[in-house]
This record gives sequence, structure tokens and C-alpha cells, in this order.
Amino acid sequence: MKKKLQYIIAVLTGIAGYRILSPSPDQKELFGSIGYYLLIVSPTVVSAFAGYSISKLLIGISSLTRQEKQTLRCTGTIKDFNYSSMRVNGKPRFDIRIAYHGNTKVFKNQESRSHLKLTEGDRVVIFANPKDINDAFLDLHASIELKEHSLGSKP
Repeated sequence: MKKKLQYIIAVLTGIAGYRILSPSPDQKELFGSIGYYLLIVSPTVVSAFAGYSISKLLIGISSLTRQEKQTLRCTGTIKDFNYSSMRVNGKPRFDIRIAYHGNTKVFKNQESRSHLKLTEGDRVVIFANPKDINDAFLDLHASIELKEHSLGSKP
């Protein structure tokens, strides 16, 4: 589905590039037939390539949070937090070491609210690739909900 969308975007931007940048018929005399056809093909190819590249980038970014391969939902336990070397908008990021499904992994550059809402020893929600347990991501939102739900159910 993603590939089809990328090709559709490439075709549409190619058509748009042709419509916007196509040469006028009187330029055919000026450039000759080969130059004229290059003037027709160049904007179409360049804009189609740009559309494909941008769509590939945008589709890749949109799928960063949850990959299709990462379908195994499991819970893990936070072992420790460490400050990441990265900051976003002046806020620190955290590297969180989590034990899950018989594995331990450091989830890097997690947002700052992770440290405010979660603590060492808390259970968290992990989505992993069943074929490669190291291919996983931390679902921070679901983990915070899990903690709030477990706190609300205690007497």
C-alpha cells in the first residue's frame, strides 16, 4: 500500500511539473526538436522524482512510531533511566533500559515526560517483532495508561 501511494504521488507531481513548467510550442523552433523534448521531459522527471522522494520520506516518518512488523505486544519492567545526550526544545531526553520478553534493551531518546510519569520498576508496554525481539519500541502513551490504571485499581 505504501509503495502504491508513493507511485501515485510521483505520477501526480510529475503531471503537475509538466503542466507548470512545460515549454510553449514557439520554443520548439528556438531549441529544435531534441531540445524541445528535453524541456518537456526534464520538469516531468525531476518533479516526479521529487514527489517520490518526499512521499517516501513522509511515509517513513509516519511509520516510525509503530512498524507493521512489531505486532507482539508485551509488558516489560523499567530497570533504569539515564539522560540522553539529545535535547528537544530545551527538554532532556532519556535512555530507558527495559527488561521484556526475556530480553533487555535500551530505548534511546525517549521524551521527557517518560521520566516524569514513569519510575524504575514500573511495568511498560512494548511492541516487538516476533521474529526479532530486539526490533521493538516503547509505547509510552500505553505505558502511562497502564500505570494509571494499575494505581487506580489498588485498594
